[in-house]
Amino acid sequence: MNSFSFYNPVKLIFGKGQLEALKTELPNYGKKVLVVYGGGSIKKNGLYDEVIDTLNQAGLEIFELSGVEPNRVLQRLVKALKSAKKRTSMSCWQSEAVQLLTARS
Repeated sequence: MNSFSFYNPVKLIFGKGQLEALKTELPNYGKKVLVVYGGGSIKKNGLYDEVIDTLNQAGLEIFELSGVEPNRVLQRLVKALKSAKKRTSMSCWQSEAVQLLTARS
């Protein structure tokens, strides 16, 4: 087995009424938010509108990636990375990753 170190900090905010916490939590990570969702049930059940309203109230710039399917394919990842690269200033290694993935697709 190869030796490695893995660090994956995760903060979960869970429970009724916790959507409001996005207003204070997300600005800690920047001013742009990528909202990723699948086929549209999030819009049918009203959650999409609640999330977008909350993000707008927090003054965040919103980008969307819809139609994400289960068991994602490489081509969809490449599309998402290209979109993110256009809208943000990526670090050198992130930019290289986009170029490598694009070349492989």
